[in-house]
Amino acid sequence: MGLKEETIDYYELLGISEGAQDADIHRAWRKTSLKYHPDKNPDDPNAAEKFHLLQVAYNALTDTKTRQAYDTERTAKLARQRREEAFDLNRRTMADKLKDREKEFYFSEQQKDLENRGLREKLRSLQEQSAKLRREREERLFQSEESNKRKREEIPEKSRSISDLDRSVKVRWKRKYNNQVDESFLRSFYSNFGCIRDLIIQKTVNDDKKYVYAILVFDTLDAAYSAVTAKAPSVIKDAQWLKPLDGKQIFDEKKPKTSMDYEELTMLRMKQKQREREQELKATATES
Repeated sequence: MGLKEETIDYYELLGISEGAQDADIHRAWRKTSLKYHPDKNPDDPNAAEKFHLLQVAYNALTDTKTRQAYDTERTAKLARQRREEAFDLNRRTMADKLKDREKEFYFSEQQKDLENRGLREKLRSLQEQSAKLRREREERLFQSEESNKRKREEIPEKSRSISDLDRSVKVRWKRKYNNQVDESFLRSFYSNFGCIRDLIIQKTVNDDKKYVYAILVFDTLDAAYSAVTAKAPSVIKDAQWLKPLDGKQIFDEKKPKTSMDYEELTMLRMKQKQREREQELKATATES
């Protein structure tokens, strides 16, 4: 079973305190990532995902704005948990007291007076108080969840859980193979590793460019990892992370850096915006 990023505490994952400095974070990340590197854990199906989550945690905690946003959400979450635990303890204590009182009514010498209106009214009052407390707790939890939901929506995209970029793979091939490599070919091969959510092929290729590329967005991190590490067909040059595990873009050392990374991100974001608009239109049509 894969790890769920939303349940992961970045500080616990790296084994550091909340006040850890960048140097401490780097040492902890290096030590832990070496331990869970996929090459050292070939039999662990969760190793690749945990290795990637370690990088996500490292990137989040070493970026000042992202760390502030994450700390705000984490503090609110921990505070909510403490409130819930305290409320549950109080509720259990009250429930125990209520049970004790009921037992006293039934098993004490006053059992014969149980039918007395005053005792029945008192018992009913206690039950109503318990029901009221339960309703108030549910209302507070609902308000807390709504508040946290609004805060999560305000958190920068970078600080959220595994995004489309984390599950995106860039596939390259030489221009001379354009007549062989198309969307059907790419889906036929790479769908073996998992469901492909989006597939975008570069439409315009300058004459001075040697390679053509496509961006594949997988549903899961495991599928993307398999696509990157698998042996590609002979017509494919390579398959790389669109957002590499070290958090940096990959460039050919023999060529000058270009704006290709910006173009790739722009294409993907345009696709995401289009999908969001379609979902909004669908939701509006349903409400009508």
